[in-house]
Amino acid sequence: CIRDRNMSSWCPEEEIQTVLDEISDKLKMTATYVDPNGKILLKGGEYNPLCALIRAKEDALKFICSLTSQRMLKEVKKTGKPFIDYCELGLLRFVIPVFQDGELIGAIAACGTLDPAETVEIFFVAKQLDIEEEEAKDLTETVTVADPDEVKILVDKIANWVNQKT
Repeated sequence: CIRDRNMSSWCPEEEIQTVLDEISDKLKMTATYVDPNGKILLKGGEYNPLCALIRAKEDALKFICSLTSQRMLKEVKKTGKPFIDYCELGLLRFVIPVFQDGELIGAIAACGTLDPAETVEIFFVAKQLDIEEEEAKDLTETVTVADPDEVKILVDKIANWVNQKT
């Protein structure tokens, strides 16, 4: 079982992994189960080449991923509701909080796909990753597109599942 910092369990690890894999399969997003501080405990799917490069560069990881993760975790802790937003590069992300006895004990999160209505700023990607704009353009073209309505439907479904488990 996944254990929070109070060592209480809310769901078998295999069930959470199944949900993460479903997110990855349906939306082509990397899905994670994180602790209340954003530390990844389980992962479903692989990072697209752009996100993999971001994660390999400490400064980019801090600025692009970590800041967004902390902002989103703060929001779900405050509202108690799932939150769909964009990272610093404009990629679609969501966080579904897991509460137990009124305390945030973790979250299901996913990232790494594009909303068809959004664009990624190539110059910004190149600058953040310290690469040429042509390479940045090639990397952004590897990012899949997800329908925001489908994302919302799946987020609501998973949030309902989490609420039933907790």
